[in-house]
Amino acid sequence: MTALQKRIEAIEKVGAEALADHALQKLIHLQVQKYEKQLAEVRRVQRTTKRIYSIMYSERFENKATVRAGELIKAGAIGKVLQTTGLGPHRLNNVAGGVRPPWFYDRKLFGGIICDIASHQFDQFLFFTGSTQASVVASQVGNVHHPQYPLFEDFGDVMLRGDGGMGYIRVDWFTPDGLSTWGDGRLTIIGTDGFIEISAVCTHPDYRGRGYGAALMRVVGDRIISEGDTPFLHAYADNTGAIALYRKLGFEHRAEVTHAVWSKRHG
Repeated sequence: MTALQKRIEAIEKVGAEALADHALQKLIHLQVQKYEKQLAEVRRVQRTTKRIYSIMYSERFENKATVRAGELIKAGAIGKVLQTTGLGPHRLNNVAGGVRPPWFYDRKLFGGIICDIASHQFDQFLFFTGSTQASVVASQVGNVHHPQYPLFEDFGDVMLRGDGGMGYIRVDWFTPDGLSTWGDGRLTIIGTDGFIEISAVCTHPDYRGRGYGAALMRVVGDRIISEGDTPFLHAYADNTGAIALYRKLGFEHRAEVTHAVWSKRHG
């Protein structure tokens, strides 16, 4: 019995006993050759049991910043959405002998990096552009740094064209193990009324304290203002040095953004 068949039987059992609805973290891994048949079976089970069968895309539904972005777009704050750019770097967390199970490194079992990680970015693209249909203009995947896992994919990107807008997605497994989060995920939504962000202003440790960061911020900020736009940026709450610099340059605190960190429980 395949994993999908086991999942379908579990759904039918839950529906028959009327115990709970069924929510997935991501899409079921469907075989391309049998996609239509398997999808029809899933839909049949849902109709038969009358239970809710849904996908909980946490990066849209549970991220407060993304929820707020949806509200602003609906209110017309940035005009018509033209493109989304979704970046999803992830931490492999393969330290101390490795904590990932063997199936994690086999594309046939984990579905490939685009189907796995980028499912969130596809969901955001469809939602924010209002697209109901889309095509892949170009895509690529690769295993560029993990030869010990020949069936693994550690990088992938996609260009999309939908009936409501365009999109670009990039995902990877190159977040350093020392970082406390799974990765610095980013979502940029471009509208007809414009969108500008100052992001990731960094100074090499050997050259800090010389005014380079402040000089760069002044030049970029003045250019944005001269074009009739308002520059803004973000910083971690505990990055007191950066915050002091930004205040000195004239930036004011506007809002707090919640950064949610999710980790998979093992064992």
